[in-house]
Amino acid sequence: MSQVKDLSEVFGIARNQVLSYVERTEVDDKFRELLKSDKHIIIYGSSKQGKTSLLREHLVEERCSRVHCSPQQRVGDVYSQIARNAGARTEISQRDVEHVSGGLEGAWAVKATIPFIGGGDAAGKGTMESGRERAVETKPISYNIALAQPVVDLLQSCGDNRFVVLEDFHYLSDEVQRFLAFDLKTFHELGVRWIILGVWRNADYLHLFNPDIFDRADVVSVEPWREDDFNRVVRKGAEILNVELGEGAISEFIRNSHGNIGLFQEFLKVYCQLNHVTESVQGQRRRLDVALAKETLTRKLESRKAELLRVLQVVGGCSNYDSDDALLLPYYLIHVIVTS
Repeated sequence: MSQVKDLSEVFGIARNQVLSYVERTEVDDKFRELLKSDKHIIIYGSSKQGKTSLLREHLVEERCSRVHCSPQQRVGDVYSQIARNAGARTEISQRDVEHVSGGLEGAWAVKATIPFIGGGDAAGKGTMESGRERAVETKPISYNIALAQPVVDLLQSCGDNRFVVLEDFHYLSDEVQRFLAFDLKTFHELGVRWIILGVWRNADYLHLFNPDIFDRADVVSVEPWREDDFNRVVRKGAEILNVELGEGAISEFIRNSHGNIGLFQEFLKVYCQLNHVTESVQGQRRRLDVALAKETLTRKLESRKAELLRVLQVVGGCSNYDSDDALLLPYYLIHVIVTS
């Protein structure tokens, strides 16, 4: 008897890799080749198109020093997180200065407590290795965490040679993105490789911030997803769950996904839930009710209604009603979209 798999392990958007992941030659092969190179890797594409899934499929978590970006982060925040990931205990203080490189206000200084083997002028603690007690010493060292080279020195001191992975790079302010793009050159020259994941459509997005990284960073686009790719996802997931989804339902889901694999995965998950399939079926393969495909689309639309309404309001609200030459194009554009 095959091992029972939960529906959330097979279809949908999840923290862990879904079992219905399929490789695409032009995407997965290129990413594998870039991992063997010495270049930084930039993975880009629209939201929920498989950037993180591509990374999970080919790079184990133990080889990643992961930083989740947010709009509030500054360069010092990003570098401080990298230091903490390396095992350094950091105490950060900000001192006011008139000017530092990159136009950032203030300079970040870090006192890092770094573990190393041997004597030193700091407190040590005993560990057991092969039946013998061994002293692990810690030593505080000050770094200017706003600069790339001290960060590299810190990583080398900690023995951390993992990929630095920046998730949601697009959340950072333009100023921070530009600063990091310039520092990528230094990191490349000193042997610290980065993998950057971001939502944009231009392959040269980061290169435009700093043309010097053209030969030091290469890009992987996770788009487009083709109809055959969607069908392979269905076949792989259906085999694991031991179900038949029905060609009519699959066609509807593909048509309404508009090329977005994340939305397609969610359609498949909701469709299985409506058919009361919460885990892989044992015994004879089960055929799902195609009539529930329409309800699947309705359910998913209802869950995203607030988000879609907010977008329409933002676009429609761009019209300037107060001026003499009121710009009403955004309003009428939304009107056409809604009525159609």
